Parts: sequence; C-alpha cells; structure tokens
Amino acid sequence: MADLDPWGSEPAAATAPPSAPPLRPGPQISAWERLENLDRPQPAMAPQPLRPSRSSVGVLWAAGVPVLALLAAWLFLRAIPCSGKACVVPGAAGWSAGLLAMPTAPLAGLPWQSGPLALAIAAATSVAVWIAIGWWSQRRSSEGGSVTRQVLWLGAAVWLGSLAGLLVGTLALAA
Repeated sequence: MADLDPWGSEPAAATAPPSAPPLRPGPQISAWERLENLDRPQPAMAPQPLRPSRSSVGVLWAAGVPVLALLAAWLFLRAIPCSGKACVVPGAAGWSAGLLAMPTAPLAGLPWQSGPLALAIAAATSVAVWIAIGWWSQRRSSEGGSVTRQVLWLGAAVWLGSLAGLLVGTLALAA
C-alpha cells in the first residue's frame, strides 16, 4: 500500500512523453553533423551558374551557313554551263542560294539593281546579320540548348523575311 497516494488511488503507469513529429521528412541530423558535412557537395537549392559560354562556336556556325549558300550560288551561276532558256533553272537556283547567303539583298536592291555599291551594301549588312545571329544563338544556347538549333531557327526566320522582301519587291515592280 505504499504505492498509494494520499487519496488512495493507484499511481499512473510511467509513460514516455509523446515524441514530436520530425520537422522535415527524412533522417534528422544534428548541428554537429551539419558542420562535418560542409565540405561535401550540397544539394542544389540555389540557382546554379550558367554553363560556361562557348566563345565563338555560335558565330562560326552561323558563318558556315552563308558560306555554303554562297558556294552553291557560285556553282549554279558560274560552274554550270548553259545558254538561252536553259539558264533559267540554274539562274533561279543560283539567285535563291545567293539570297540565302545574303538575306539583306532585297533591301540593297538586288537583283533588280545590280552594281558594286548594291553588292557591297548587301554583303556588309548580311555579314552583320549573320554575326548577330551567331552571337544570339551562342547566348541562347548557353542558357540551355544547342547552337545548331538556335542558328537554324533564327536563320529560317531571316530567310523567310528576305523571301517576303523579294516577293514584295517583285510585286511592286510588276505593278
């Protein structure tokens, strides 16, 4: 009867206090363990730096496209021997390839007004456009993606714009 309290009731069984739920799922680590793990790689919680930029890949890739188009234009216009009406198909293919290489040619007046000044303006502005496309492609690919895909998308947009300029110029001259 020594275990009875003064009022005569039985003492309550010794129970452990309820354990608190973990603050976060997974194993809990102590502050000391955190200090020991500081030199180990930590999970990516903060924004990660961008990939190292590719110094000139985009510009070189963008320069390759018009060089190939100029080579094709030269092959169609000079390397294929033709005369009279037989030159229509190679001539059209050559001008189309030249337009792909120099997308600003319609702005300079080519093929309607040919001359050294118009050709120099078209070449200089086209070089500037292709350098801008290469720079933009390189910048966008460093955020994730490939330079090739960026150059092709931007090049296709520029080519469609130059074809539209050629069409508008032709329609304006025909009217």
